[in-house]
Amino acid sequence: MDIPNKETLERLVSEGLTIKEIGMKYAKSQRTAQRWLKIRGIAVRDIQLKKYPIKLTEFQKQMLTGNMLGDGHIKKEGRFSFKQKIANEEYVAHINKILNPFSRSIFQDSGTKMFFTINHPIFKDMRKIWYKNNTKIVPQDIKISDIALAYWFMDDGTNVTQDNYKYLKLYTNGFSNEEIYRLIKTLKNQFQLDATKHSDNSIYINCNGYFRFIDIVRKHIKLDCFKYKVDTSNALKNRKLVLISDKLKSEINKRYSSGKYTQKELGNLYGISQSFVCKIVNSSYGPKVTGEADVKVGYNY
Repeated sequence: MDIPNKETLERLVSEGLTIKEIGMKYAKSQRTAQRWLKIRGIAVRDIQLKKYPIKLTEFQKQMLTGNMLGDGHIKKEGRFSFKQKIANEEYVAHINKILNPFSRSIFQDSGTKMFFTINHPIFKDMRKIWYKNNTKIVPQDIKISDIALAYWFMDDGTNVTQDNYKYLKLYTNGFSNEEIYRLIKTLKNQFQLDATKHSDNSIYINCNGYFRFIDIVRKHIKLDCFKYKVDTSNALKNRKLVLISDKLKSEINKRYSSGKYTQKELGNLYGISQSFVCKIVNSSYGPKVTGEADVKVGYNY
């Protein structure tokens, strides 16, 4: 039979048919169909890529920044990969959906749920920023938005409230000391969060920045599987004495005065009781504490 013309073959490729399926359509082998495409000068890959956007949305970029600081990876061929334990399947599906139409189907592998995107120049360009000598790095000019921070926290963060103290951790074990300190500096410059490098190479945020951090990321963490990460109900449980800074008193008063929050909502936001908020907004609470601390537990914090 005659070889189908170039327009016909290009249309079949653009419709998503594989080379094998094109051959089957004409009762021919995959090798024959491949030879036809070569004869007609058709680059299958170039046609297939036309189906996809030429750039990421701003939300996708910010989310991927968080993922790359966490559990995301980019393969040499230019495809993003992401996996989590099976219990976080909801989160994997969420990332997969946001990266549509680049993402492929989710599958199970060794107790995890994971997926890949297609190979695409977008991800190949990202790899040039995030990798050096095949090792994932923190870019020199890293910028972290509240969205990126939330996804980083969902990927690799933990919220610890036990006994009479509380803290947050961002696991950065795969990065160098220089890169960890770069991230600490970025958290300070962009969010006014004071963080330190922990002995296990993670980033540690103590009680001074605990509520501020949760306040920043909470609005972006809506998945059931991660509600516990922004739960502050036990943060001040069994406290004996709570001292609150003028800085935080001013912040609570400002939010209450805006009319956007009730005293109960502010209590839930900062992990304190409604009556405690009432005392603050009525300026009847003391003693005052000066300094950088937002909230301090009076012992063992």
